[in-house]
Amino acid sequence: MKRAMTVFVALVTSVFPAAARSSLHRRLVLGFLATLYACGAFADENFAAKYPVPKDHLRIVTWNLEVFNLRNKDPFHKGEPYGPRTATQLDKLAKRLLGFNAAIMALQEINDVAALYGLQDRLNGGAKAGGPWKIFPPRSEKMQQNALLYDDSKVDLVSAAFVSSTPSAGQYPSESGYRSPVTGIFTPKGNPNQKFRIIGIHGSWQNATIRKQQGRWLSAYVSDLLGKADEPKQIILAGDMNGAPEKGQGIYDGVVSGGSMKYVPKRNGESTTVVGGLKLDSFYLSKSVVSMLTNWASFVIRNDFYREAPEDFRKTCSDHFPVFIDYAYRSTLPTSSAK
Repeated sequence: MKRAMTVFVALVTSVFPAAARSSLHRRLVLGFLATLYACGAFADENFAAKYPVPKDHLRIVTWNLEVFNLRNKDPFHKGEPYGPRTATQLDKLAKRLLGFNAAIMALQEINDVAALYGLQDRLNGGAKAGGPWKIFPPRSEKMQQNALLYDDSKVDLVSAAFVSSTPSAGQYPSESGYRSPVTGIFTPKGNPNQKFRIIGIHGSWQNATIRKQQGRWLSAYVSDLLGKADEPKQIILAGDMNGAPEKGQGIYDGVVSGGSMKYVPKRNGESTTVVGGLKLDSFYLSKSVVSMLTNWASFVIRNDFYREAPEDFRKTCSDHFPVFIDYAYRSTLPTSSAK
């Protein structure tokens, strides 16, 4: 981009005399930049530069990365129109993940542990460079399609685990024995007393009946956690719910009707899929987090932010859009109430 701009300016300077080129130079440059912008040359601009994280907040993202990175290789996804991401596409995906300026990302459909750790290398600037981005689960643990990616310059991980059963909630309902919820307790860097829990899930894709069972299980699980003296009262449920945040759609029914959590509406529309306009990816919060959420809203990052056609966004990223919330981690901040 810089090289193209330098060549263009040099060409204008050499062709037109000094007396004529000042205003013409400016118009041509602005026109050139406008054309590049419209054509997507700035597709990878930093998202957080336009939507900065408020002071004393942590940005938390949920994103289904579409059979990462085994599209067309995984036996359950033979019909997918796109194959695994290329190295160039993975570089672009990593750049976008960094551009969110997130502290924690709950990821779904992670089918390839090696690919996930390759993405971590890109986020950290190279395999041997080290860096702040860490992953749960570790390489040695069996992947359950859910994962937590976090920046340890912003948060500390206290503990993490996959959860398939609990004493009172029983066994997590699953159509194929995987996709167990992943959960982690975090503290903001430098603020160890402000503990909060993330639960990342991927709801059943088969039918609403299983999703309702999952919703009831999650409600019981969260209620159990909230009843323990040594557990954080601030719980954030994030993920691909595979059902709209409406009555009769599954997880929503169990989680909200159970009374332990509230659904977070989206301030720029509900659709979170690249095609079909489906409303699948959401956040639910325990009541003690409600007052810590800026504007009581989540936000969807769509393909048009990057000046991309939907199919181009999907080739590089996913058939889902990322969704985020900005969570205020200092209890002295002004609060807002859920509607």
